[in-house]
Amino acid sequence: MIYGSGSSAMQDFKTAFGQVAQACADIAPDVRLVYSPNYDPDDAVYDAWAPSPEQYQFVAADYYPDVANQATAADYIKKLQAFHDRYTQNSTTKMIIAETSLKLNVTSQTRIDWLRQLASSSVREAMPNLVSLSWYNVDVESEYDYRIVDPPNDDYNEPFKRFIERLTARQSNGACRSAVPSLRYAGSAVRRQVLKYTRRYAS
Repeated sequence: MIYGSGSSAMQDFKTAFGQVAQACADIAPDVRLVYSPNYDPDDAVYDAWAPSPEQYQFVAADYYPDVANQATAADYIKKLQAFHDRYTQNSTTKMIIAETSLKLNVTSQTRIDWLRQLASSSVREAMPNLVSLSWYNVDVESEYDYRIVDPPNDDYNEPFKRFIERLTARQSNGACRSAVPSLRYAGSAVRRQVLKYTRRYAS
């Protein structure tokens, strides 16, 4: 979310969000809206910019660990659980990880290890209303290679395929009954693909 600037920026954002919400309700009632603020250690910032709760159905947060020792389930829970609990306490609002990867020059296996942390039972138990995550699968040559998969490259994709196979096997064996993995790509080009890992809750 881009907050904008100027003394009226906060109210301008809330007004615009409300107008979009009303338009969707009138014209496209199946559309679901997401309040996705920038990550901030001060929860008061989230509250200050938040639209009316009835105007959105999901809250979202982008999260990129800055250093390797932050790429753990425990660190993620520490930083985002309060956000999850505050905005999904009514149980109808769900949370998604709108965008994640590692802002580190690491191997694809290290990035898969980070995905494994996010898909772990400890995160699911701490954040039961976290229902989806999107992986920023882009090679920004001037910055970092964020990719976890490269569609034309089977060798590059092999570690991720093994990760999904193990996760699916655990589900089949009943070791992970609370989640069923499904994968989707989004984007108009290979360099702008986002890998989504969505958890559908078992009945």
